[in-house]
Amino acid sequence: MKKILFAALFACLALGLSAQQSDPFARKFSLGVEGGIGDVSHWHTEGNVTGKPDFGATLGLAGYLRLSDDWFLISQPQFELRNAKGIYGKFNSQNLVVPVTIAVSFRIPNQHSKKPNRMFFAMGPYYGYTFSGKAAGEKLDFDAWNRSEWGFQANISYFIGRCGLGITARESASKMLRDIPKGQANLENQSAMWTFTWLF
Repeated sequence: MKKILFAALFACLALGLSAQQSDPFARKFSLGVEGGIGDVSHWHTEGNVTGKPDFGATLGLAGYLRLSDDWFLISQPQFELRNAKGIYGKFNSQNLVVPVTIAVSFRIPNQHSKKPNRMFFAMGPYYGYTFSGKAAGEKLDFDAWNRSEWGFQANISYFIGRCGLGITARESASKMLRDIPKGQANLENQSAMWTFTWLF
């Protein structure tokens, strides 16, 4: 994973420096693509135990609506692949995740261009929908597992021109299982992803 992160950082610097003449955040709306890799884990509601993290990945769109010079409304509809390990065995699922966050940006002088770099701090809710998956080798039974999920997302990202590198954390506020006997653990999803964004 370190090699992938170094490659993404190098690509961000190279692509960002090559696109210094255009400032995507000067427009009212900017659209781009975003991908991420990182860890997914399940928090067990009984005993305050977090399961072992496993690989997760996202790929989708990123839209930035400029509300003022430094405030933005951001949405990132993405396909998300989740893997995790816990008391219910190895878990994997394929999901649609749609976060909507409010972001404040800070302009950072750029010695190579009159247009500044930007650092974003964003927070807001997200909605998730599970298409399919497996737990302990068995297909998810959606009479027992919830398809829908909602929670909160926080993100820090740094943009050089059109290219951004960041980290995104998600914490679900809804339970993954529908009906659980008293004393048995339910699950909540957690994830942390390194993200790479390119704005058109």
